[in-house]
Amino acid sequence: MAQQIQQALAAHERIRKSTELPLFYAQKDKDTITPHDFVARFETASLIAGWVPVPAAGQPPDYTRKCQEFFMLLRGEAVNWYKALGDLRDFDYNNWIDLRDEFLKSHAPKYTARTACLSFTDLVQRTGETVHEFYLRVAKAYRLLRETRPVTLFDMRAAQVDMDINALPARQAAHDAAILASKREGIEDMGRYFVMQLFTAGLNESIRIKTMESNPPNIQEAYDRALNFETVANDRRGTKSLISSLAQQNLEDQEE
Repeated sequence: MAQQIQQALAAHERIRKSTELPLFYAQKDKDTITPHDFVARFETASLIAGWVPVPAAGQPPDYTRKCQEFFMLLRGEAVNWYKALGDLRDFDYNNWIDLRDEFLKSHAPKYTARTACLSFTDLVQRTGETVHEFYLRVAKAYRLLRETRPVTLFDMRAAQVDMDINALPARQAAHDAAILASKREGIEDMGRYFVMQLFTAGLNESIRIKTMESNPPNIQEAYDRALNFETVANDRRGTKSLISSLAQQNLEDQEE
């Protein structure tokens, strides 16, 4: 029995540490996390802690505990926002989907295709900026662009293949789903290729040339190779400084 209690306490402690979340104030001088990242971490914590019990067959999920945990992380202006939700017609504080959507609508930055494209004009590796830091800026710019993609981008315009009149509806549905998945995969692959070109074009000249000459097949390879070229370049600079220092010391010794 004592061992079971210890195991339960240990499991509880692991969950507690895994679900420690930052507070959200809706104030730039106090918040340490963006609204999108706040929601993403909260979703993960909810899965770890099991704040949404598995619903019975045919029953909707019960989000009551999850919504309560979300409220407990709010402070300052975020609390005022939460209270103001009660003025919305038929708003349900225990509906996580509505609560999350209202939170992001009110607090997350509003990105449009125009603002996303404007961020591309700044995608040049800055003086003193590492390859890793520049890569993160490129990845963020693309992520913002993906958020502006219209839903209709994934609509199927090609004619569906006619099947035997006796074919099962499930077979037709599976066929349509496969075509849609193929289109989505193609769009995502094209997006990654686009990001690779943006990233490579914005690198410092010496690293850019070497990265382009290596002809990377994807963005991950381009990033890894650019990191390697940067490391080699930094090592060479350090070696030159060391050689120069030793030469200067040798000259001083000879003069003495």
